[in-house]
Amino acid sequence: MKWFIVALVTFASGEQDIKYHEHLSFDSYVECDSFYQKNSKGLRSGLKRVFPNIKDAKIRCLDLNTILAMKRALLNED
Repeated sequence: MKWFIVALVTFASGEQDIKYHEHLSFDSYVECDSFYQKNSKGLRSGLKRVFPNIKDAKIRCLDLNTILAMKRALLNED
């Protein structure tokens, strides 16, 4: 199972989305979380640089199945 660093972002408009880097994956949660803990400031600042209108971001390590389920849930809320 692959793990990704995922940001559930809320934009200034109130819209929510899930952002993750498809080419930055890990073989375990522990590996993913360790990378996130060491690089959290840089990851957060990079997210704000790419998406300057983000109001809030919750960042976690998630597996692909969970990411897809969350994306489906967000789409159903519209």
